[in-house]
Amino acid sequence: MGRIRRIKKHSFLYFLLTGCILFLFLGVNIEFQSQRDSYYKSKFIENNIEEATGKDLKELLVIGEALQDYLKVGDNNILNPYFHSDEVAHMVDVYKLFDLMRKIMWIAGGLSLLLSAFLIKVHGLRLFLKKYGQMIWIWIFLLGIFIGLVAMDFNRAFVLFHKLLFSNDLWMMDPSRDLMIQMLPENFFGDMGKNIAIGTGILLFLSAMLGFTKIKGVKRNEFE
Repeated sequence: MGRIRRIKKHSFLYFLLTGCILFLFLGVNIEFQSQRDSYYKSKFIENNIEEATGKDLKELLVIGEALQDYLKVGDNNILNPYFHSDEVAHMVDVYKLFDLMRKIMWIAGGLSLLLSAFLIKVHGLRLFLKKYGQMIWIWIFLLGIFIGLVAMDFNRAFVLFHKLLFSNDLWMMDPSRDLMIQMLPENFFGDMGKNIAIGTGILLFLSAMLGFTKIKGVKRNEFE
């Protein structure tokens, strides 16, 4: 009973730990999906981007690779041959968000390790895994609600997302002249968002299964 009381006392720490894990999983999926050559190619073909831009698929893939490279290093020289100054300026803002995300991921990773070590020491591995799994299910539930709200009106969510994250209107491009929006229409980001949500959900589900892990030499009812 003493251990159970200590777990309740540290519930916020479990919530913080699993929140960090959620951000890590989300960041990993954003990085992965934004760097998938096959995704860019499939969307270029699906959306008939060759006709929209007047560029063949080979050239589009080269530009798509340049966008991916830019998200890694933030060097404007990578984009200057393909996009005008306003488009590049917007990507500068995008890169800043990616850079911030990566820094927070490092912090979240370090904090996760510290919190895990502390909670395992205080509660023992079996109870730690059980409480961890329970908290992950809470995040899965909250994530599901968020995804449902976004899916109800993605266009509105897409606009709101940009208004919240960007302090200028450079993201409001003209499809009749701006190559970037011609190459990357709204459904490019919508489907990428779905992939990110699915990937994050799968990792969270697998992580939640840790709560059912049986530790050798520890009786299940010892702490219950």
